[in-house]
Amino acid sequence: MSYATFSRALARDPLLAEALGAPVVRASQLSPADARITGYVGWGRKSSGLRAHDAAVRSGKRVLHMEDGFFGYWGHPASGQSIRLAYNLDWQGIYYDSRHPSDLESMLADGNEPDAQSRRRAVALCEQVREYRLSKYNHHTRTTIPQALASKLAKADKVCLVVDQTAGDRSIYFGQSEESAFRDMLRAALTENPGALIVVKTHPDVLAGKKKSAIGNLQDFPEIVLVGDDVHPHALIEASDRVYVVTSQLGFEALIYNKPVTCFGMPFYAGWGLTDDRLSAPERRGRAISLEKLVFDACFRYAVYIDPDTGKRCEAETVLAWMALQRARVAKKIPEIFAVDFSLWKRTWIGAFAEVLAHKVTYVSSDNLDALKAETPLLVWGAARAKMIRQLFPNRRIFTMEDGFLRSAGLGTDLKRPSSVMIDEAGIYYDATQPSDLEQLILNVDVTPPQKRQAQQLIDQLISSGSTKYNLTTSHDANVISWVEARKSEGREVILIPGQVETDASLAFGSPELVKNAELIERVRLDYPDAALIYKPHPDIVSRNRDGDAALPPQADLVVDNMSIATLYGLADRVCVMTSLSGFEALIRGVKVVCYGQPFYSGWGLTEDRVPNPRRGRSVDLASLVYHSMLAYPLYINWQTQAFCTAFTVLDQIEQARAGNIKPVKMGGYLTKASNFVEALLRRA
Repeated sequence: MSYATFSRALARDPLLAEALGAPVVRASQLSPADARITGYVGWGRKSSGLRAHDAAVRSGKRVLHMEDGFFGYWGHPASGQSIRLAYNLDWQGIYYDSRHPSDLESMLADGNEPDAQSRRRAVALCEQVREYRLSKYNHHTRTTIPQALASKLAKADKVCLVVDQTAGDRSIYFGQSEESAFRDMLRAALTENPGALIVVKTHPDVLAGKKKSAIGNLQDFPEIVLVGDDVHPHALIEASDRVYVVTSQLGFEALIYNKPVTCFGMPFYAGWGLTDDRLSAPERRGRAISLEKLVFDACFRYAVYIDPDTGKRCEAETVLAWMALQRARVAKKIPEIFAVDFSLWKRTWIGAFAEVLAHKVTYVSSDNLDALKAETPLLVWGAARAKMIRQLFPNRRIFTMEDGFLRSAGLGTDLKRPSSVMIDEAGIYYDATQPSDLEQLILNVDVTPPQKRQAQQLIDQLISSGSTKYNLTTSHDANVISWVEARKSEGREVILIPGQVETDASLAFGSPELVKNAELIERVRLDYPDAALIYKPHPDIVSRNRDGDAALPPQADLVVDNMSIATLYGLADRVCVMTSLSGFEALIRGVKVVCYGQPFYSGWGLTEDRVPNPRRGRSVDLASLVYHSMLAYPLYINWQTQAFCTAFTVLDQIEQARAGNIKPVKMGGYLTKASNFVEALLRRA
């Protein structure tokens, strides 16, 4: 079973094959009589679609017409950096061709209003479209209206939006209209709305001279306001009292905003009693339907969606949530930020994360800050440098960046790009000497029941996958397991002590009493004299990427350096830490945790704290702590798409990477670092 196409691009598109559930091959590679050809596929009313139709007629097979989905891309496809999200697939015609039947038209005319659950899905989609300004091409870098235009709109008693299209747009002809209708539409808007401010939204390509406007020259209409720059059309729809279109999809989106829409063509959403139609609708459309039916049939029944993180078919909600995540991450961007003293290595990837902060990231040296614009915020790596910069520039906005908890499948000291980071304006999570954005979240924001369920899902996946910060794949050590079983049979408690790099900043800023692994082991031996102590050196020490001693400390009973710490959590009765993230990972797995420092997860009633933090007095449950720490606070990136993603996507990718048996680097470490560095440079390019 396969589909044949006359388009080379469609034959190479793996997402189309996923959407169809069958491979797509060039029509020239198989005979029309080949039984393996289920049908032909091509773009709508374009050349490949017309050729597919003719071939299907000749061979007696079916033809599938396709077009971009109504929420088709993140980023404009013309940019070359867009991410495809959806297709519209049609066996009868195509949605924008009202001259002939289409699958979508048949759905809308079937007389079946959506049931209660389907109606809720349609309403939720409309809410997300409005909240996050989701559209067909989601390439706009801002979602608000420039101040000068906003001032004009605010002063107007009434605003009418007139939507231009590019000359030659196929949807105009197949929408039973012609380009002269655009001038008629503009005159009608002026005549029917005396005294109103008329705003014409044209395509940016028209102003750039790349394409011609369907409306044409507007010099005869000095009273109108022409908008063609990077202004999100939803901001204009929201500010308008009435919207005029010929066949543009913006008319559909204006209906989602509950705006009156006048159509001078016959787009798919016209002729159903929802729009003011200046053309007679085909007899096939003589039925009045609800907005919920229009939205549900168009966006749920008709369109096919592809999960950008997995490349697999998915429900509309998955794509909408992904789009909402992208929009939410960059909703409050500032014009520019100075990234201070970042190494060449970090510069290859921090820009992808810094996009949440600023439209432009400029790399600078701290030696030159005095000469740079004083009002521009700063981005700094790590608490130590951030504190130094804050002392030098106490009135600047300063953001601190650090590795996330689900970092990557490999070591940061091997120059493996992180899949997550934290960016914190108040401080940073491991600096217990001052508040952080994370601390404020835990103190002040209650987690809702759906958010707790999401956190519990993450906890379950973390446990089942065995994922940790570095995710280094190692085998189980039967000797260690036997040793633990023997100690427990003696009635001894088994305590795991994860080592840390003693120069780590979390010790300097979060452990006021102990900073050396030997000191921690000595204190644990003093507190638990009869326990069996297992010491696991930090992976960076084992890999020799950092200085330190991985030998057996005198007060410990066993040192384990080649076994997954996730396995050790399951063997230990208790985990004792200074500030190690291992304590948090153990807490998630239900292990008792004793903190001899002040890590971010201490002080909330979940750990035994030997050095209490007076700022933290609130008791929270584990799900709330996990939600704030791993879902709300960090940023995650899928390096395959170079777009933001969730912790769940990163976990899935870590599992895939671990299947490749990534091991701690000993010999050949420089080669690994060089390989990871080159990989990052190529991705950046």
